[in-house]
Amino acid sequence: MEATPAFWDVLTTHLGHAAGPGAGTLGREPTLAPFRATFDPGLRFLLLGGGLGSRVPAQFTARRAAGRDVAALRAERAALRREFLARSGWTLLIEAERPPLYPEGFDPLNVRTLSDSEVLHTRWLRLSGPAGTVEVMGRAVLTRAAGAHPLFEGVRSLVIAGLPSQPAVQAAEGRVALQAEGVRASIARAVVERDDRSRTLRVRAP
Repeated sequence: MEATPAFWDVLTTHLGHAAGPGAGTLGREPTLAPFRATFDPGLRFLLLGGGLGSRVPAQFTARRAAGRDVAALRAERAALRREFLARSGWTLLIEAERPPLYPEGFDPLNVRTLSDSEVLHTRWLRLSGPAGTVEVMGRAVLTRAAGAHPLFEGVRSLVIAGLPSQPAVQAAEGRVALQAEGVRASIARAVVERDDRSRTLRVRAP
């Protein structure tokens, strides 16, 4: 859309007649060619497009839509995380940072990435490493990464929330065996801490 001569006359007046002799006179639009040539495309749109009532360029609309999609995805992931951690029942926390546990198997069709370091497995996960082994079947478990990759560089901790009863703990021959509904684990030389108030069982590998 091209500007009318009156538009250029008003713009020239506000620019302090910087366009040269004759600027500010109706019908003398060519005197503003230097300004028109240097205007940013977005500025030209605002100036020449008829104001706020004009149609917004497609790329601006696409960027806003993409921003809304990203915000919606973040909100959905945060809601999933809160819902999982708020499940009633016992919570089992297993920590093994040095060295971490590594994935031996999981169901790729039933995982949700919640952040750069957290993955929610909703069906099956098996981890192993020098610290021991953990297998979760038929219930959700949240893993936290030990490295840059959310899973394949190791898992430093995992949380299983919503257990209907306290996990059974048995220590023998320098290992701690854990068993709960859908959960089996064996951790070497682990330290076990129980908090009856929050109903949390924390198992830390040395």
